[in-house]
Amino acid sequence: MAELRKLARAQGLTLGEWVRRELRAARQRQSTKDPEIKLAAMARAAAMNLPTADIERMIAESQSGYPVDLP
Repeated sequence: MAELRKLARAQGLTLGEWVRRELRAARQRQSTKDPEIKLAAMARAAAMNLPTADIERMIAESQSGYPVDLP
């Protein structure tokens, strides 16, 4: 506890506020979505057969701001 209080004090926070901030940050880093939902979304996107290209071309098109040779 003493170490945690020291960390909080170093940031000018009460221990309670420091803990709340750390918990919020941990929650944002941790996904709460069901992996099956994510996998289903990826499968739906892959099934759309959208236009794509090699990575160098995609980067160049993104940076130019205009589509090139889209089918």
